[in-house]
Amino acid sequence: MRHRTIRSIIATLIAAATITAILIVTLLIFNWFTADHPKLSYRSLDYEVAVQPNGDLKVTQHIDMKLDSRGKNRPWKQLY
Repeated sequence: MRHRTIRSIIATLIAAATITAILIVTLLIFNWFTADHPKLSYRSLDYEVAVQPNGDLKVTQHIDMKLDSRGKNRPWKQLY
């Protein structure tokens, strides 16, 4: 009787762990395919600022951004 109880507890724990693992993997796969990924993201944004002898500022901006692929022959339009 005692061995049967231990076996049923072990079988229940294994079944629960298997079901939990399947649910976690299913949720991760679902999240991977349905998650919103940004269409535009900045890799870096650098500014160079220099004060001119007459007091003016000269600002140079370097932007490195990444755009997601839109497929073949589909250009980006009005993306801010």
